[in-house]
Amino acid sequence: MEWLNEIEVDPRSPLPILHQIKEAFKRVIVAGLVGQDEKLPSIRYLAARFRVHPNTMAKIYSHLELEGFIYARAGSGYYVRLDPERLIDDKERRLTELCRDFWQKTRQLDYGFDEVCTRLRKVAEEKGEEND
Repeated sequence: MEWLNEIEVDPRSPLPILHQIKEAFKRVIVAGLVGQDEKLPSIRYLAARFRVHPNTMAKIYSHLELEGFIYARAGSGYYVRLDPERLIDDKERRLTELCRDFWQKTRQLDYGFDEVCTRLRKVAEEKGEEND
């Protein structure tokens, strides 16, 4: 369960811890770091790991289940549900949010569209990712 290391909680963040953990789980699932039907850790284990009340973790799992990211098997636990359409929709929504935030910040710094695109292309080339 190395993917659990991808989930970080920032107690100083203005976002509630419940939201941070739930969104981190979604990111891990959308990124494909966990497989279809992979069993998730128990609520008690995760509550201890993230230092939250078990009820908080149960609420997170409940939200993820309602949103279609996971499913429960009675007496067995929670498992990952990979719905390709949902994953694509969620991934596109996240990219749109990132772009909006990025664009707003660049506009606040008085950068124009061409400047931003040129710099972004340059950064991608530095990382060797310009054609991905």
